[in-house]
This record gives sequence, structure tokens and C-alpha cells, in this order.
Amino acid sequence: MNEFYENSTQSNPKGEPMRLPVQTLTTNPQFHNALLNAKTMRAKLAACYHMLSQSGTFSDSGTEIWDLRQEVAEHLPEEMRSGDKEQKGGRKALR
Repeated sequence: MNEFYENSTQSNPKGEPMRLPVQTLTTNPQFHNALLNAKTMRAKLAACYHMLSQSGTFSDSGTEIWDLRQEVAEHLPEEMRSGDKEQKGGRKALR
């Protein structure tokens, strides 16, 4: 898979390829382990939200859901947080 995206010269005046962050997907065994090892219901909910987000379940949801996801995100198990650290700045930080 190529990590570079050819951007137009208008938005990229140097003409260099734009480097996109590599998206990592959580596998089903990782998800199952996170559910079994979670100590609280919020951690289990965070793992479920994370898996649902990978398929775009929340792409058209309202602000209430986004706020709840942001609140629950801090309980996400460490092994599932791989790509979320780089994307914390945007509204759709959680996949």
C-alpha cells in the first residue's frame, strides 16, 4: 500500500507528495481480549465504540454521540489506541 497521496499544486505549493497517517485496524481477537480484560463498563463501551467506528457507524451521528464518544475514549484499552494519538486534534479523532 502506498503511503503517499498526490495533492494538487494549489494546496501543496512545493509539489511534494503529501504523507497521510497510516490507519491501523483493530482485529477481532484484539477486540475480544479488550472486552475480556476491561475492568469497567466504560472500558467495554469504549472498545465497542472503537470497533463500530472502524466501519463508519458514527459518520452521520449527532453531537450528543460525539460528546459521549469523546468522554468514553479515555477508557479505551492501550492496545487499541494505536492510531488515535496522532488524530486527537480533530473532531473525528476516534475511528
